[in-house]
Amino acid sequence: MTQFDALLVELDRADLAPKKWRTQRIYIRGPHKTISAYFLVADPERESWPHLMDGVTLHVESKWRSHKSDLHAMGVKHAILKQLHAAGLLETPPPADWRAVKP
Repeated sequence: MTQFDALLVELDRADLAPKKWRTQRIYIRGPHKTISAYFLVADPERESWPHLMDGVTLHVESKWRSHKSDLHAMGVKHAILKQLHAAGLLETPPPADWRAVKP
């Protein structure tokens, strides 16, 4: 099983409703339609990895037309990171303050 496929399975177990797009991105359901969130897998064909999230980045974009769209994305990204940590996909918990998360 590739890292991409294993990540799809684990994100589904974490109730993030993953949807694969082509061979590198896995989109997840945001809290509402104003967010686009996806995981980008650096080497989707990799068949061995020390930790499932190695080489995987989370991108969260807000579709708000506001000067506060970055804050919105940071808050949602923090919530997703907390969910990933609770599911055992992240070893380190996200920072306590959501404002410390990079958009």
